[in-house]
Order: sequence, then C-alpha cells, then structure tokens
Amino acid sequence: MKRLNRIIDLIKPLGCKVLADIGTDHGYLPISAVKKNAVSRAIACDINPKPLSVASKNIKSNGLTDVIETRLGNGVSPIKPNEADLFVLSGMGGKLIIDILESGKEIIYGSKLILQPQHDLEFLRGQLSRLNFTINNEAIVFEKNIYYVIILAAYDENPVKLTEKECFTGIFHDESRIDYRRNEIEKIKKYIGKITNEADFQAAKLKLMWLQELVNK
Repeated sequence: MKRLNRIIDLIKPLGCKVLADIGTDHGYLPISAVKKNAVSRAIACDINPKPLSVASKNIKSNGLTDVIETRLGNGVSPIKPNEADLFVLSGMGGKLIIDILESGKEIIYGSKLILQPQHDLEFLRGQLSRLNFTINNEAIVFEKNIYYVIILAAYDENPVKLTEKECFTGIFHDESRIDYRRNEIEKIKKYIGKITNEADFQAAKLKLMWLQELVNK
C-alpha cells in the first residue's frame, strides 16, 4: 500500500484529469486516485482478462463505474490519442516500459508519466529523452524491505538528456535518497566480488564511486 499511496500523492500536484493505468491488475490505483480526487476520471487497462474482471468488480463495489472504465488490451493501445493526460506504468521492467511507450508514441504524446520500474532503471532513464520525455523528479518508497523508485516525467519538445552518471544514479529530491544509495552501494560491492571480466569490473567501480560521491556530499 505504501507504493500506491505514494503514487497518489505524486499525482495530486500534477493537475491531470484523466489517468490511464497500464497493467492495472485489480484496479486499486485508479480507484484510489479517483476517490482521493487526484484525478476526475480513469481508464484501467490490462492485457489479461482475469485481473481486469476483478478490477471491474472492485470498481463496481466502490460505486465508480461512471468515472472509471476498464479496457482489455496490450500496453497503451486501448487508449485513444488525447484521451488521457497521465499514464501510470507500475510493477514491470524498465525495458518493457520503454517498449510500451515507444509502440504508443502517438497515444502518449503531450502527456505526463509516472513510472515504477522493477528493474532496468538505468536503461529506462536513458531512453526517455529519445521519446521526448524529461524526468522531473524521482521518489523512493521502502516497502517490505525493498526500495522502489518512482519516476515522474513529462512530454517535452526539447527533452533533457541525462548523462551516463545521471542515468545510473537518478534525479532524486527524495529525503530517502541517501539510505537508498547506501543500499545500492552494498549491492554493488557484493557484485564486484563476483566479477571476472576486467571491463565489467572497471564499470562497476566507476558506478560505486558515483554513488559514494553523492552519499558523502
């Protein structure tokens, strides 16, 4: 629930009206977003009929069928261009998120994004500018002994391209960033001990140095 509540808190200041929740599962995010007045309407999308059926039941039990619609389909394809001004993609890998966004460039045009990748964060950060999105902020949620990163981005005709270092370390203003980066340092230290390839070893050492510099500021 921490992740869901944090995402809702991040949605509220954006001033968006229609949320498209891609990979909605049981529909908890759009239900909460509408109930807390973070958006006025929502579209809950999923590629699998079974969880979408559960989402429909949850929406109905909350009396929100007039403002939350469910749609079956792959990625953002169930959404029409200009129909939603905010897209949320949470709980999937960074490479899959980029694939989904790239396949629906006309649909996500001009919108805002909230992304919660499970892995491949560095790749995702590096690719967003290619799709004309600039990362404005990142938040951290610590839930069940795991750190989750939430990325906020907005469509930009002249997107800010991150450096290699920024793609790895992130663009954080979150007060939990030091604890998160300390955790990442420990993970890299363990990884370095298992590396046999010299190029991979040097690359890991560089990333370790980047994190240590930020922690020691």
